[in-house]
Amino acid sequence: STFVQILTQATYNYIVDGECIAVVRYRGGEGKYRLKIQLISPELCSTPPSEARNDKVVEGCRLDNEGRVIGYYICNKHPNEPGAKEWKYVAKRSTGGRKQVIHLFDKERPSQKRGRSLFAPVIQQFKLLDDYKITENERAIAQAMFAAVISSDMPSADAFAALGGELDDSEYGTPYEEFLSCQAEFKDSSGGLA
Repeated sequence: STFVQILTQATYNYIVDGECIAVVRYRGGEGKYRLKIQLISPELCSTPPSEARNDKVVEGCRLDNEGRVIGYYICNKHPNEPGAKEWKYVAKRSTGGRKQVIHLFDKERPSQKRGRSLFAPVIQQFKLLDDYKITENERAIAQAMFAAVISSDMPSADAFAALGGELDDSEYGTPYEEFLSCQAEFKDSSGGLA
């Protein structure tokens, strides 16, 4: 990847996930530059099961006795991928003091160790809106499918009149005859296209 592609992906991670994690490596003999930057998906930085009860490991970050981050646990697979997962510990700084991990995020609380997505405050509202839309669609479908059948010994015209309507068979006759009349009108008005 080019440096511009790395910056673009880092910016995307920062906006969507609220943080960007990169591992800095120094290698000799490969290409033009010795400095290598590997972006790590924030989902891969997680606490391994073996460290789940360790209070010095929070959200994939290893802490020192004063609560400062001294390293990160990086998983080899995304959390939703099947198969065995392995975690690799990467110290924040090398033994010589050089940064090995760059972790960018906006700190909102003193004890915060990881970033928070810009979308986090509205995710619940989106979920509620989605639930509302589904409920409204279900209601509309139920209303569209609702049908009533009235059975009566009364003649049809009297039954319609009792319900507040009237049955007017005078113009076309039966509903089938009305349909045929409308179809003939359409055929005449379409200029022979139907």
